[in-house]
Amino acid sequence: LHCVKDIAVTTTFEVKDSKTVRKLQAGEVVQVIEAERVDDSTGLHRVKCRALSDMKEGWVTLRGNQGTAFLDRCRKPYLHCEEDTLINKAFESASKELRIMKPGEVLQVLEGPRQEPTLQSQRVRGKAIKDGKQGWVTITDSSGNVNLEQAPVLLCKQGVAITTTFDIGEGKSLRKLTVGEALQILEGPQKDTNRNFTRIKARSRVDGTEGWVTMQGNQGTSYVEETDSLYVCTQEAALQKAFGTDSIAHRKLQVGEVFEVADGPKAETRDGYFRVKGPEGWVSLKSTNFKEWTAQYRCSKGTVLTETIELKGSKTIRQIEVGECLESLETPVFEQASGAVRMRVRAERDGAVGFANIRDGQGTVLLAPVMEDEGQES
Repeated sequence: LHCVKDIAVTTTFEVKDSKTVRKLQAGEVVQVIEAERVDDSTGLHRVKCRALSDMKEGWVTLRGNQGTAFLDRCRKPYLHCEEDTLINKAFESASKELRIMKPGEVLQVLEGPRQEPTLQSQRVRGKAIKDGKQGWVTITDSSGNVNLEQAPVLLCKQGVAITTTFDIGEGKSLRKLTVGEALQILEGPQKDTNRNFTRIKARSRVDGTEGWVTMQGNQGTSYVEETDSLYVCTQEAALQKAFGTDSIAHRKLQVGEVFEVADGPKAETRDGYFRVKGPEGWVSLKSTNFKEWTAQYRCSKGTVLTETIELKGSKTIRQIEVGECLESLETPVFEQASGAVRMRVRAERDGAVGFANIRDGQGTVLLAPVMEDEGQES
């Protein structure tokens, strides 16, 4: 149900004995959790519901005793994704990133929209030593979590073994260090006079492996070098394309990775986004990333109707022609293998049922949703 006129949410069915939980605003959507009942003493039609915006529960008057409607039926709220959007584990937009929602996917709204408080974080621009990838990283997020720390470290410049003992001839190799890996100094450096190279005991900041490492070989080759001008990643953090904390990530910086800062720290202060929860997690609502969704689609570029959700090896039922109308029977899903967004549909023309690409792996729109206002115009 959605609210068509402001009305109070109360604690009990009987209005006279109730306390107000809060006022329901016109436009809010509620979930019915107890069926409609009539209060014989007042003639009011009452229903117990839960507001999606804040999950507050209580009794609301559905219709007044003079017939005034306060709540009306509506479809379950679904949103159509229009651009890559991060899905987070928790309400806070700085919480763990689960995946990127792709254009064409559909989100069922289970909670929200609810606005975050004003957020402030510290951001730096630079590059990851491991692969040279450049972008922005949050040093300190809006919850006070520290992702990068400036600390003197040993930096692996060339792949080299970390061994169990100082004497490389007696020790066993634990594993090979990778270029860009950061190490904490534990002991040394010490000179191996017999072999004429320098060794140091260190702990990997990636996995905690402890052992001895050759700093400089007998031919002058430098394997690890000490530096105090870099930052070390203390917990997994997104390396993002743009300054905004909600921008798309190139990849994740892993614990122990070293990051070279070129600009910042700079404070990012912004009003909190309105956030909604779907089956997988929370997303931010912006002006461009979601539209209301209906189950009606029109073919904008010829594609095929197949028997199974898996694109590879699926038998073709028939071609879907440009201009054909189809009805969604299930919400779309992103197929990792092909990069396509697929959906189970029924063709209006002949009732044929099967699976079709909404968008292909290159992002081309094949089936476009017919929004409510567009449907009314046609």
